[in-house]
Amino acid sequence: MKRLIFTLMLLLGLTQTAAAATTNPIFERHVNAPIDQVFPKLVKSFTQHGLAVILQTDMESILKHQNAQAEKPELPVPATHVRSIVFCNAASVSRIFKLDPRMLAFCPMTVNVSERNGVTSVRFFRPTSIETETKARPELESLEKRITTSINAALK
Repeated sequence: MKRLIFTLMLLLGLTQTAAAATTNPIFERHVNAPIDQVFPKLVKSFTQHGLAVILQTDMESILKHQNAQAEKPELPVPATHVRSIVFCNAASVSRIFKLDPRMLAFCPMTVNVSERNGVTSVRFFRPTSIETETKARPELESLEKRITTSINAALK
């Protein structure tokens, strides 16, 4: 009996580990191009796909400034450049709020863009990766698709 329980627990653990490995909460794309070429294309693509760009931030400058102000400076950021785009879609925000106000935690969204050794990486947290039951899930799926479509269009 103990063997059966142990085997079932082991199988359950392996199944959960495999499921977790296939669902990456971070969307990530890389392109062999400098950030100065990629970033404007991302901003333009977001706008073309109905995502209003609220803020474009040069995180590298902010991190350098904070590091210079710190009593114990941190090691430098390993990326050459780090930038962020903060954006939203007004219609999505409205629908998400009506369905589940808690999910407004995803509005606005942020995409981080970094360059290291000539490779630019684009990353964001997938709103569909949360395990919370919500009536807003279809809207979050639609928003995520819009974001990934915008990124893929900019990087082609």
